[in-house]
Amino acid sequence: MTGGIFAREEYLKKHYDRDPTDFSAAGNTTKVVMLGSGNPFPNPLRRGPCVAVVANGVPYFVDAGEGIWRGIAHAVSQHRDLLGDAFTIENIQHLFLTHLHCDHTVGLPSFILSPYKFNAPSAKRIFGSPGTVKMVEHIVAAYAVDIDAAWKRSGHNPEGWRATGHDISEPGVIFEDDNVSVEALKTEHAPLDYCWAFRFTTSDRVVVIGGDGCYSDGLVEAATGADLFLADIVSEQHLALAPWGGELRDRVAEIKRYHLIPRDLVRLQARSGVDTVVLYHEQGFLDGASYTREALADEVRALDFGGRLISSIDGDIF
Repeated sequence: MTGGIFAREEYLKKHYDRDPTDFSAAGNTTKVVMLGSGNPFPNPLRRGPCVAVVANGVPYFVDAGEGIWRGIAHAVSQHRDLLGDAFTIENIQHLFLTHLHCDHTVGLPSFILSPYKFNAPSAKRIFGSPGTVKMVEHIVAAYAVDIDAAWKRSGHNPEGWRATGHDISEPGVIFEDDNVSVEALKTEHAPLDYCWAFRFTTSDRVVVIGGDGCYSDGLVEAATGADLFLADIVSEQHLALAPWGGELRDRVAEIKRYHLIPRDLVRLQARSGVDTVVLYHEQGFLDGASYTREALADEVRALDFGGRLISSIDGDIF
C-alpha cells in the first residue's frame, strides 16, 4: 500500500494535458487563482489545496496546502499579464482556513515566514476553526531561531514575521475591508466539529470556496446565488479502487461523510443554482493507463449536471 500512494509516470503526464488557462470572463475584475489543486496523495504536478481570491489587485488566500509558496510563483509565471503585482510580499497578509486537517494547513509556516525571508513588512491574519489561534502561536514559537536571526541580526522589519490567529466558532461575516466581505458558513467534514465554506463578495462577483466536506444544507446555502463555486469531490464510480475508507461494503457511506460524490454535487448545483463549478482536491482513484484528467468531471456530467463544470489544474484562473 505504501508504494501505491505514489503516482506513476504515465498518470503524471496526463495531469497536464493542457496548459494553465484563464477561464474568467473578460469583464471580471475579481480573479480566482488555483495555487494548489491537489489532495493528500503526493503528486509532483499538483500542490496541496490553496486558492487565492484576487480583488482590486489584492490576494485573499484560502487554505495553505503543501507548496503554497511555490504555487504562487507558478501561477504568476503563467499569468503575469493578468496578475501583475497582486502577489507582492506586501500583499500576502490574509488567509482563511476551511478546516484544520494537515493537508490544508501544512503550508502555514511557509505562508507566515517565507515572505519574511525577503523582508516582508506585513503581519499576517489567519482565520479558521477553533484551534487556529493555538496553531499559529505554536508555529511562530517553533521558528523562534529563524525569526530571531532575521529580525535581530539581519535588520528585517519585525512586523513581517508576526501572525495572529482568529478562531471562528459561529457562522457569519468574519472579515471585511474595502475589497471583500468574507462570510463563513458551517459545513460537514468528518470527523471534525468545525468546517467552513467561505463566501467572498466583491464589487463584481460572489465566489465560494467550499473546502472539503460532504453534502449539507450549509454547503448549499454557501453556493446559493454565487457566480463561482469551488468543490472538492471523490469518485463514486471507482470507489472500489479507493485506498482509504475501510471495507468495500462500508466504503461509500464512510467516504460520503468526508467529501462530495458526483450525484451529491449534481443535487447541490440544482438546489443552489450556481452556474459555474470548479473541481479541485479531486480523488478519482484511477491510475496508470486507465487515468484521464477529465474522468471525474465526466462522471459528474453523465448525471445531467446543470451548469458549467471545470476540472482545475494548478495555475488556472477563474
